[in-house]
Amino acid sequence: MSLQRYIAFLLLTCCIISIHITCDVYTPKLKQAAQTNADFVHAIDTSCPIAYVALDIEHFAQLPVKHTEYALLDSFVANVLPFIPRKQQYTRLEALTILDLIARHIALYRHKQLSYGSTLFMALRYQIFDCDINTFLYLTIAETCRLPIYAVLLPKHMAIVWKDEGNTIFWETTAAKPTSKKYYEKYYTLTPATTKPNDLLSPLNREALMGVVWFNIGKAYYDGGNYLAALSPLKTAISLHPTWFQPYGLLATTHHQLNHYDLCVYYANKSLKYYKNQSDMYEMQASSYASLGCVNEAVAAYKQALTLLSQKTPNYRQHYTNIQDKITALKLL
Repeated sequence: MSLQRYIAFLLLTCCIISIHITCDVYTPKLKQAAQTNADFVHAIDTSCPIAYVALDIEHFAQLPVKHTEYALLDSFVANVLPFIPRKQQYTRLEALTILDLIARHIALYRHKQLSYGSTLFMALRYQIFDCDINTFLYLTIAETCRLPIYAVLLPKHMAIVWKDEGNTIFWETTAAKPTSKKYYEKYYTLTPATTKPNDLLSPLNREALMGVVWFNIGKAYYDGGNYLAALSPLKTAISLHPTWFQPYGLLATTHHQLNHYDLCVYYANKSLKYYKNQSDMYEMQASSYASLGCVNEAVAAYKQALTLLSQKTPNYRQHYTNIQDKITALKLL
């Protein structure tokens, strides 16, 4: 090994060790001082690269995070860093090359890709990634190397954008290819009529990213049937990103499962305020109205669900007929 390569290797090793030590999991002593989810900012270092922060938050939430997951992150970062050129400005071709490089390294750690997973530690442990996990890994490299890569939220999806003075490149992390803002606006029907001005398709700040982490924790509890445990993480997600429709929507769904129909209606309204193109949310809201005895409101919500029901919905015709039958039954009351 030449002297130059040896020095480069030592610098890289020191960098990785520094990241791991600085961004390691919080101590039990700090954990005792944090009584609520909102206290997590006092218990962990939230300035570290986002994937390390996500693991720390998951540990703070008493999920069974192990040091194995931190070691996998260290390995991932160490394998990518030597190939990232450090520059003040990148050409479009250079930016695309870097994005593709990160994508190929993520693929080495991914056994399977799902449309939606949940927590980072589980994804790393079992090598099953989704758009959120892919995004956190892109961002961890970006934050380590000071690359202008940011996360953007979409309806039930997450992507990234490379944004500097010379380039704005939207990148689909699940397909590992460039796309465009116009494509996302058309695909998700993001128009002024359906979407209240919010952070969709805009680069997320650190607080909003941590909101995504808390949302995923709430989603993990919900998927496991622990509805009561899901409530607090989802409320924390809202406190960090109050204009994101998804935590409100999952809170509505959770309260519906708990037969808290008034709260279901409340949070469904909040979710629909920020993104109206949600047939399923109107349908669930209608069900809650019906359970509360609010017949007119239930009929109106079911009708709205019908207008938004996509023909791409599985068993579309049967689903459409079922909603019509519910409207007919309510009108007979």
